[in-house]
Amino acid sequence: MKLLLTFALALATTQASALSCIPPDPIRAFQVAFQSGDEYLILKGRFAFDASGLPDAEVAGILVLPQPVSAEFVGFSLTLDGFTNDIAGPITLMPTCIGAFCGGLQPGTDIIAFARRQGTGYVVEVDPCSGWLFTPDAVTEAVLSACIRGESCVTGDF
Repeated sequence: MKLLLTFALALATTQASALSCIPPDPIRAFQVAFQSGDEYLILKGRFAFDASGLPDAEVAGILVLPQPVSAEFVGFSLTLDGFTNDIAGPITLMPTCIGAFCGGLQPGTDIIAFARRQGTGYVVEVDPCSGWLFTPDAVTEAVLSACIRGESCVTGDF
């Protein structure tokens, strides 16, 4: 009985330390960005950076203070006609952590990212719940294009 209780407590502790996130949603990200009053670029392409600058996605209970990571972006920005504007240049990746869980990103991964203007450059928040980074697909691209044109901005419409 004592062993069973110990196991149950250990399992409860493990489950309690897991991070619960609402599912990533690029349309919600668009609406948050639009309503924020900040200037955003919505990008589709790849980041090149030294991955050792990002903290581990799960740092096993060690609290970390992530530092900005310099990156180069190559791809497109969203216009009224879709992801049609060629864009390349420096950008800052800002990893964030919630408790022991930190955001992650692999260099060279195809991604849709929301980049917020900060000073003279742009910053992409790399959070553990993937609130600003998304895997590109035709539906997401079509809906984001409709959103930026002020049309219906709901995934189910496509």
